[in-house]
Amino acid sequence: MKNLFIRLYKDESAATAVEYAIIAALVGVASIVAVSQFGDAITQLFQDAADSVNNR
Repeated sequence: MKNLFIRLYKDESAATAVEYAIIAALVGVASIVAVSQFGDAITQLFQDAADSVNNR
């Protein structure tokens, strides 16, 4: 049992997976913040384009 804990303690492959998960979470949070900040402006841009096409 002691050898199992020592082997798990020295295994670094899980640390890499955790690092990738943290990076993915940060990218997700950044995406959500960007969409919430620029969402209204983008919506208005597309609405203006749609109005322009409909008025022709």
